[in-house]
Amino acid sequence: MSEEVDLQHLAKMIDAALSSDNPSTRKALRNFLLVASITEAESDSYIKGPFTSLFDTLESLEKQMASLRQEVEMTRGTPDWYGSSRAYGQEKTDILELYRSLHTNKDGTGSI
Repeated sequence: MSEEVDLQHLAKMIDAALSSDNPSTRKALRNFLLVASITEAESDSYIKGPFTSLFDTLESLEKQMASLRQEVEMTRGTPDWYGSSRAYGQEKTDILELYRSLHTNKDGTGSI
């Protein structure tokens, strides 16, 4: 839990530094990024840090959300004229029933 709090605090500090108009803050951030890039260049192997894990998790969640949205849209059906949702093919049946009711005589015989 402590690492999560530290990571949140670091993220807030970096966010504040990125949005700062203070020249000394921007210079300190540039220096920090320079040190980080030198450290990364000297390393022979890539070490997956907490931000990389966080972004991987975020990407995975976004893919899951897109998949769920697509699944909901596919199972929801298509909306009718009144905005309610119906199963696929239900509109054709309703239109046919409407057509029949308009072309049916009072005695129950139709012209179809």
